[in-house]
Amino acid sequence: MSMRHITLFAALALIVSACTSGASDATVAPSTTAAPTTTTTEPDADVCTELKVADFDLSSGISGVFSPENFADPESVDEELLVQGFSEAISEYYDTIAELGETAPADIRDDFAAVAVAVEPLRAELETLEPGEFEGSIDEFDPEEFSTPELEASAGRIESWTNLNCDVEVSVDPESVLTEKIFAAAFASLGGLFEEFGEGLGDLGDLGDLGDLGAIDDFSDTFDAVTFGDNDELDALWERCQTDDYLACDELYFSSFNIYELFSVTCAGTVPFYAFSTACDDKHNGTAQGYGDDGLLDSLYDSCAAGDPFSCDQLFGSSPIGSDYEAFARTCGDLREASNTPCELFDSGDPFTYGDDPAFDALWDTCSVGDVDACDDLYFESPFGSAYESFGENCRLLGERGEDCGIVAELLDGPVG
Repeated sequence: MSMRHITLFAALALIVSACTSGASDATVAPSTTAAPTTTTTEPDADVCTELKVADFDLSSGISGVFSPENFADPESVDEELLVQGFSEAISEYYDTIAELGETAPADIRDDFAAVAVAVEPLRAELETLEPGEFEGSIDEFDPEEFSTPELEASAGRIESWTNLNCDVEVSVDPESVLTEKIFAAAFASLGGLFEEFGEGLGDLGDLGDLGDLGAIDDFSDTFDAVTFGDNDELDALWERCQTDDYLACDELYFSSFNIYELFSVTCAGTVPFYAFSTACDDKHNGTAQGYGDDGLLDSLYDSCAAGDPFSCDQLFGSSPIGSDYEAFARTCGDLREASNTPCELFDSGDPFTYGDDPAFDALWDTCSVGDVDACDDLYFESPFGSAYESFGENCRLLGERGEDCGIVAELLDGPVG
């Protein structure tokens, strides 16, 4: 189910390399689809508080490691301090997870214990890491070592449990911790420094066994790429995606923005614009059909059935086309007739796409014929994550260049005025 693998260990190496060489090898790996879910009859306030405090302390600890003061002089970065601070922040976080493996409510306790055991090799690796070993260890480091179906399933159930019982989703698997905490803290603290590195930021280099982190050699060239024809490497992924290479669609999603991203998240227009992240290869080439066929999809199904609309949307984005899993997701857990409106927006009652709201429809029509002010109004006034918002944003980009919005309307299954 995982789209892409990268580890905490490797991330630290890449970030340190960026800050000490003036050219970064760091890239942000998107988190995998979380699988969830067990619920309790009553929220456990103590467990929720403990998790929230640990979550906050982790973010604070990583922010401290990557503080601008520690990188004031890139030529003399104290790697020993970084190693110690980084290891301590991770270890303390998972100390809390281990404690909850003994004290959490019975319905989720075993999952905390399973995660604590699964991350022990990672903790051991961090504890033995020496300054100066970052780059030399990357090629020999296998991220699969710390990722198992059991770990992903337990972590998914914990995330769903916290979402339903604590009003916040807490990530505990290493890959999610990396993407949601470590890079957020590092880039928040060092954003100014990274900007100074210029075009070197995003050069992936030789990552060996870290997995396929992207076909793009320099992400600095992709930020401003809007649509097909703007970037040769993105164009190559687009063309492969368009010819049923759905792994290329997934790669394009993680490598691009704007209409390139819209094209990829709809799997070249073969999947409705529905979820923020659609696993195109799973949608088209997955074999799981119904409950019991896939542990991670089962977890999402359970969480969706328990009333978590976000899990329903994740289930749609990850389940094979035409499967019972997908059908269940489109009903938001049997709460409505099958629909292509995301469950999160259905739950709120907000309009999603053309035909749902006359005022937004009027802005869509005006925007589609080149009125960039109407596009801006549509983007800013429409619900977050809606097709209305996506149309306003992407059509404006084309309108500013004097190009029509046909491709955007087609991908969002709407009209051009």
